[in-house]
Amino acid sequence: MGLSVYPRVDAYLRSLPDGIDSHPTCGEKASIVHTWIAASPPLRHAELLPPAARRLLEVPPAEFVWVPVVHANALYLAIADEHFPDDDAYVAFCRDNNATLLRSSRYRTIVNVATPRAFLLAAKIGFQRLHRGTTMAISQSSPSSIAIRVSWPASAWPRLLAAALGTAWEVGVEETRLVRSARTKLESFSEVGAAYDVSWT
Repeated sequence: MGLSVYPRVDAYLRSLPDGIDSHPTCGEKASIVHTWIAASPPLRHAELLPPAARRLLEVPPAEFVWVPVVHANALYLAIADEHFPDDDAYVAFCRDNNATLLRSSRYRTIVNVATPRAFLLAAKIGFQRLHRGTTMAISQSSPSSIAIRVSWPASAWPRLLAAALGTAWEVGVEETRLVRSARTKLESFSEVGAAYDVSWT
């Protein structure tokens, strides 16, 4: 038997309680899926994906529709499997794409705020509007850092996508005023959540 085209997808689905059908009420708005499909190289072997994930490519839902996060995450991992040799390369791609998005006219008003803390508080509100079943909490802060906790149902988010998520806060903070550089550190990861430290100078 040959090697799987989508090893990250396969491992992710094996980790879930009901495979691709797990956590149907945990979702994200289809607008997120559209954004990442548009930014990513096309999948050459999409026919090998589970039908529920493949349909996101074949019959894209309207932007306001809720998409099960497991279906979306399977698609994102397929992009990583086909086009990125290792996890670091995929996270770097996500960081660059998030930077492009946050500099666009659509998102510029979100980051055009006075402080990193104000951006992250706004990001929390935006995150909750675009996700259900996955929650973001800001647990503590200092003058140059904020601790963030994201929680989800069992194994709904793989570590790679949790790491990629943190890049949005990093580049968003860098786009705010009076910040030279920012860094998001994935402090901990478990099957039900991740903790981050976002710091800046």
